[in-house]
Amino acid sequence: MQTLIKKIASNKSSQLLIIFGLQGVSAVLGFAVQFLLVRNLSVEGYGQFSILFNAVTIFTLIISFGSSNHILRYISINSEHRNKCSVELQTALFFILINWLILLVFSIVLNQLVLTNTNYFFPFSIIAMSAIWVLFTAFAQLFQNFDRAIGYAVRSMIPNNVFKSIFIIGLLALLIWIVRVEIELKDVIGIYVLAFILVTIIFVVFERKYIKISQFFRRGLVRYRIFFKKTYHYFINTISQNLLKNLDVILIGFFLTSYDAGIYGAANRINIVIIFGLASLNILYSPQVAKLYKQNRIKELNASLRIPNWAIFIFSLLLFIIILIFGKFILQFFGESYIQGYWVLIFLSLRNLIEAFFGITGSVLNMSGNQKYFNKILYVILAAYILLSPVAIKIWGIEGLALFTVLVALCKNFVQWKFIYFKLGIRSGLFSNLYYRFIN
Repeated sequence: MQTLIKKIASNKSSQLLIIFGLQGVSAVLGFAVQFLLVRNLSVEGYGQFSILFNAVTIFTLIISFGSSNHILRYISINSEHRNKCSVELQTALFFILINWLILLVFSIVLNQLVLTNTNYFFPFSIIAMSAIWVLFTAFAQLFQNFDRAIGYAVRSMIPNNVFKSIFIIGLLALLIWIVRVEIELKDVIGIYVLAFILVTIIFVVFERKYIKISQFFRRGLVRYRIFFKKTYHYFINTISQNLLKNLDVILIGFFLTSYDAGIYGAANRINIVIIFGLASLNILYSPQVAKLYKQNRIKELNASLRIPNWAIFIFSLLLFIIILIFGKFILQFFGESYIQGYWVLIFLSLRNLIEAFFGITGSVLNMSGNQKYFNKILYVILAAYILLSPVAIKIWGIEGLALFTVLVALCKNFVQWKFIYFKLGIRSGLFSNLYYRFIN
């Protein structure tokens, strides 16, 4: 029986199905979390939470500085060398901690001196809790990518994708239905902080044989400088990609109101929890891309991606049709006010469909060592996004920004696909499958 389980767990198709199932559970739990939040916060309060959530995401990327993606590629290639893996993991943890301390000081100064009397000013208690939230989110993401890279793709998902949401739902339910208190922003932040601390502790238990506390600070500054050079290009493309996906709510809060940010944020949160198809492919195949490309086994890599490319697109298309038909009904669960975000939800779901059509293009560029080219694409796309987004908001409001993100996704993915297909010979996404069949 144990042998059978090991065979199933080692098979890529079986692993993809398991990961797909876990991502589905994660999506349901994520939806439940957002449902509890929107039903117990005002639209303005949920808008503030959405702004803060996206800001935490961006700050997490800043202190990680590309370390999570570097770890994913480096450990995937060197997973047989335990000592190398241990040294690189500890260096990454030290690197994140130093970056966090620097950013914490900067954030406190910025909040007190620049953001006073604006929508982005928060009390010191909120800043302190958010800072802890950022630190442990960065640790959790790093450990998750490390676990994926050493071969535990399925296990890596359980703490961050399942346990975390269950813990958040449990604490929210405790406050709402048992203690019967009216939850505030600081309560939600506190719950998220505790959840990510729990996730980090679970991962520390998983990776305990790779962590040596006695060597944690050894030659710290030298290791920091070397690691900075390794992660720089990963940081540029990771922060650029996430700015493209997380800057929208912040821009709406800046150019419009917290109410508009709440409407857009609800549609965005629903959109995030349903994109588990492409995420499943990314979780399982990113380490494989790094390893097989390094070994020049391109044909084997393309063969392994062919069926998943079809499956992920068909599933994403099905989800898009469901959103198209039942979008208003889903938003109505959140409250009558949120129904006006229907077209935002449609456009954001269309963006997901486009990304599923082209496949894991960003991960392929990262895992194949083509970060510099990836960065050049992102520089242009991000600059255009920052310059033109305010125009889209001013003319068409939140729907205009959502539609603009669709055009940005289409341009970005096509340019990335063109390089991957013609320069690397890798067939990422259903578009590659169809194009290859058409020309042959």
